[in-house]
Amino acid sequence: MGKYVSLLRGINVGGRNIKMKDLQDCYASIGITDVKTYLQSGNVTFNAAETDETLITKKLELAVSDRFNYPAKIFVLVEDKLKQIIENYPFDSTDNMYQYYVIFTRKGIAKNLYNQGESLKSELDKIALGEGVLYWKVLKGITVDSPFSKLLVKCEFKDFHTNRNLKTLSKLLS
Repeated sequence: MGKYVSLLRGINVGGRNIKMKDLQDCYASIGITDVKTYLQSGNVTFNAAETDETLITKKLELAVSDRFNYPAKIFVLVEDKLKQIIENYPFDSTDNMYQYYVIFTRKGIAKNLYNQGESLKSELDKIALGEGVLYWKVLKGITVDSPFSKLLVKCEFKDFHTNRNLKTLSKLLS
């Protein structure tokens, strides 16, 4: 039995509202156990007998898409992988002037997103490439207006990533 974290993209924003209890029930309906949600933004911890993250992702996306009638995008990670991602955060995360994020991407997107982000030469936000993720440090108050944020919402990237605050990710492990 493996311990996993899943991150749903784009729920409880833009009119797509899903109650976390309904989401828990949806997960349980396909044999997922010990389902717990954190906040109202699609952060889920669970146990599964299946060990193939890709297969778990496909099953969850199908179940959530069917149940809630939208094309679900879900990122699934083994808990140990999430712990490693957090431990590898490359920026000092103690300065209260900034917000600290991890951006999870579909395979093959991270490098391209990083290259385009680096070409912005922004002083307002910094990015670093991780293993299948991007790390992002952005000045508080400009998160949605920073140069990198504007890149994230471009068509070639917007449906292929989700991001979470470093504090939220750490709480998912506790």
